[in-house]
Amino acid sequence: MTAKRAIPLWIAIFLLAGIFIGPREFSAGDTQRYVGMVEGETVVAPFAYRVLVPAIVRVLPVSVESGFLITTIAFSYLTLLFFHRLLRRLGVAERAALLTTAALAFSYPVAYNLGHWGLIDPATNFFIVLALYALFSDRLWLMAAILLIGVMAKESLLLLLPLLVGAIWWRPTLSPVARVGYTLLAAGTPLLVLALLRTRIPVEPSVYDIGGLDDLRALWAFIMEYNFSGYGFIPRLGREFLRSYGFFWTFALLGWSLIARRSVQVVCLYLVAVSVGLCLIATDWSRMLSFGFPGIFIPAAFLIQRGLAEIHGRWLMPALVVLFAAQGYIALLSYEELDRLGQLGLIAGSVLLFIAGSLLAVYLRVGATRRKLALEQKG
Repeated sequence: MTAKRAIPLWIAIFLLAGIFIGPREFSAGDTQRYVGMVEGETVVAPFAYRVLVPAIVRVLPVSVESGFLITTIAFSYLTLLFFHRLLRRLGVAERAALLTTAALAFSYPVAYNLGHWGLIDPATNFFIVLALYALFSDRLWLMAAILLIGVMAKESLLLLLPLLVGAIWWRPTLSPVARVGYTLLAAGTPLLVLALLRTRIPVEPSVYDIGGLDDLRALWAFIMEYNFSGYGFIPRLGREFLRSYGFFWTFALLGWSLIARRSVQVVCLYLVAVSVGLCLIATDWSRMLSFGFPGIFIPAAFLIQRGLAEIHGRWLMPALVVLFAAQGYIALLSYEELDRLGQLGLIAGSVLLFIAGSLLAVYLRVGATRRKLALEQKG
């Protein structure tokens, strides 16, 4: 088997590792809303408008729980496969691309959904990666089609529209009239689809129904109570940032300047900024931060590539894999299910792992740079 043909097999191995790295259960909470949609029930907004995954589960000849497991595994595998292809498209070397794909499989955005299936986030992750692959392949109409379908999975795919519009206006070969026309068609179509979903699908009354300023205030109060009760702002912020990506924040920070293409840097910054902004208007911050995962792991891939190219110690790859797996395991542990001592231990473990991973990131950046300068001086 050639190295290229082995890629899908390696990604399947990463997927299995992501499945078994933490607890496995059919989730409660939001999952029950999607189960209700499969069974024909009326649910609250905005869940009622996320019709794609429940529609797929409904037509599968298996139980609802098994259907969600199948869609979770399928979309997660496709996410990893196309993320690897995206990294290769951006010029990341094969070893670094595979290692970063493994890191993504162990991370919260993928591993959490594999261990707690029943959510529609794996489909969202897939459409995000596929849209970015189309964007950086300069296939803007394909990206528009992906967003048209993706918005039926989750409305947050609309947040990629500014990237599509920016790419249209960046094309020097288009006239101003053509740019306006393409923008209206490419951006207007998914917006129209979402509008049709919202007008055609009945919903149960909930705090998410916004009919005026009072409703907006009630929703804001609900979000603040959900996010800050029992923690306080700083502890909550620290917990979610450590849980979502941990030391990968440092990898991304140190790897961002290694990206040669300015457009890729801008896209990564945009995705991270949007994911952080979502925390202000939604609950469950770790899942909101997951929206920006390509903005974290693309820069991380360039840092890993620099380290692998310049530092040739045999310990490096095993050390990276162990740290990736440890970060994934910690990300999946539930604070609420632990006693006070267990919570303190988990926080201490998260902090120590963040420090260890960040030190390795610094070593990859600084050590690789020093080694390169030393070799240049010898030459």
